[in-house]
Amino acid sequence: MAPDPQPAQAEAAQETNQSQSEEAEQQRESEQDPPASPPLPQRHTAVTPGPRAARLQELYARSLKKTLGKIGWDNVAGCYPTVAKRAESVLRQVQGQMVDKLGENPHLLPPSAILAAHLTPALTAHQSQLNARLQTTQSQNALLYDEVRRQREEIRTLLDALEAVVADVQGANDALRPVVDDVAAETRQGIAAVDTANGGRQQ
Repeated sequence: MAPDPQPAQAEAAQETNQSQSEEAEQQRESEQDPPASPPLPQRHTAVTPGPRAARLQELYARSLKKTLGKIGWDNVAGCYPTVAKRAESVLRQVQGQMVDKLGENPHLLPPSAILAAHLTPALTAHQSQLNARLQTTQSQNALLYDEVRRQREEIRTLLDALEAVVADVQGANDALRPVVDDVAAETRQGIAAVDTANGGRQQ
């Protein structure tokens, strides 16, 4: 005896309906979800300095070396002769510390950290202003949304009332249509009678 194909068909139809309902629900959820924010730009990676940057670094190193050469022991001793005679060791120590300090790098931070340190205060203040503007705009949008919704409800009520009036007028027209010819004839007869009476009085 062959198996009944109806249960299999019913099960297949049920699976199809279920998959369609799941797709429709996913589509509704995707429509309700807010649009995703655009991806952040990639972080700047260090690259080999170009010709201008390399030339600037070379000029900086040469100028620094020349400046440090100007504060050698002979020049410092010539500027402070009394200290050089009475406390030469102390002055040499000060001169050495000065040269060593000026020879050190001003910082060991990457350019991104230095740039962030300079821009963070300005960006923080600007972000605070933008957040305040955003909150103000959101509150105004909420008020406008309520006003628009109220006006739509009022328009819908007016349209319903207008449709009711139009239906009443159409009903009155349908009721008067069978007797409109008789009413028109009676009106014409009345006008003729009034005209006849007015003519007789004038004679």
